[in-house]
Amino acid sequence: MSFGILAELQLPGIASFANQITGTTISYEEYFHAQLVWVIFDDHPIGYILEMDIDYPAVLHEDHQNLPFLPINKCSPGSRQSKLMTTLERKTHYIVHYVTLKQAFIGSW
Repeated sequence: MSFGILAELQLPGIASFANQITGTTISYEEYFHAQLVWVIFDDHPIGYILEMDIDYPAVLHEDHQNLPFLPINKCSPGSRQSKLMTTLERKTHYIVHYVTLKQAFIGSW
């Protein structure tokens, strides 16, 4: 899937949200909610905070290795001090504002 489509005013069809591992898709209720978030709340003064798992596409690693989007707060190897780090690693239970997520997707392509 090309992330360029996320710059559009509407989401791709519900089939685009299929889990390739389990073969399941999101429910119609979840899809309808995603459409509302994407279109109606895009310029709304009150935004959405989302929790999700994010994979950084391998095709972007070379272009983004110096400053990836979506930083995380963690300890670097051999350190006990937590720091804000930009990484290309998979992020689980990542908490992000909707607008920041959209900027990351659009800025990636």
